[in-house]
Amino acid sequence: MRLTMTDRNESAVSNRKDIEMIYTTDDVMRKLDSIESNMQDNKSDSELMTIRDVIRYSKYSDSTIRRHIRRNTLKPFKKDGKKLFRRIDVDRWLNG
Repeated sequence: MRLTMTDRNESAVSNRKDIEMIYTTDDVMRKLDSIESNMQDNKSDSELMTIRDVIRYSKYSDSTIRRHIRRNTLKPFKKDGKKLFRRIDVDRWLNG
């Protein structure tokens, strides 16, 4: 497959026996922006937080966070060593 990139508004052409695709640089840039946006959305859901991050994010005190961890109402993603929490789990906990 051959793909040629030219000026911003000129076409890039891919030649194959069964298909011919024409893309402008603007088309490619829009698609890349869409992919980047989706990756950032997914990252925020799976972002890991420490206890300090949870305290800053929730505005609850250290003792309140630790009490909920002991009661298993706030469950860390990683229990051994440094406790880590997924942001989506913290949001669920905050929203009841």
